[in-house]
Amino acid sequence: MICYAKGPRPARLTALTTTPRMTWAGLGAEDRDPIRAALVRDQGGLCAYCQRRIVTDEDRTTGLSQMKIEHWLPRSDSADHHLTWSNLLGVCLGVSRESADAPAGRSTHHCDTSRGDHALFLHPVQGQGPDPRDHLRYTKRGVVEAAKPNARVVADIGALNLNALRLVRAREAVFDAVWQRLHQAAFATSELRKIAHAHRIVAGTTTPEHAEFVRYHVLKKLRSRGETE
Repeated sequence: MICYAKGPRPARLTALTTTPRMTWAGLGAEDRDPIRAALVRDQGGLCAYCQRRIVTDEDRTTGLSQMKIEHWLPRSDSADHHLTWSNLLGVCLGVSRESADAPAGRSTHHCDTSRGDHALFLHPVQGQGPDPRDHLRYTKRGVVEAAKPNARVVADIGALNLNALRLVRAREAVFDAVWQRLHQAAFATSELRKIAHAHRIVAGTTTPEHAEFVRYHVLKKLRSRGETE
């Protein structure tokens, strides 16, 4: 999961919140498009849960956006939070083929698509709940684990299916590429800092996929040397 700071609420969303009895179901495409754009902007183009790339552009084959707008507090809980800016997240479509040669139709759900109405504990928005960076650890083989025994963290990992095979393999490949780069640079502290800096989530930029996963390992290496970013 990522952790990011919310930027300005889209003007269209502000206007909608003043409409009496307005719920999410009442929004049209013209209402949701600026929300998607603002979420991609703030999240560095990453899914709030699996850290894969999300974009607002439509898929030419389907005419659908390559992301969804997720409600951290499920819409089924209460209509009071349907239009709350801090409750809205940008997420991927949540469906992955488990391997390139998998039979058609064989897929795995993850992120919001897997979650359903499970009440989450960790919150990707800074200051809105438990910070994922304080509660998650990542193995070098790409597996997401609870940093300390915590049933609610384990439940979040399972509900979001963050260890779907496709996601684990993608993180593992990213780790191998980063570690090869570091090996070529003799694991220089300056190179570690450069990679950590490049994987920060900065609004308005395109952050590399699996950024928090990379930062976890690079910052861990820096701390082992008594260094900071």
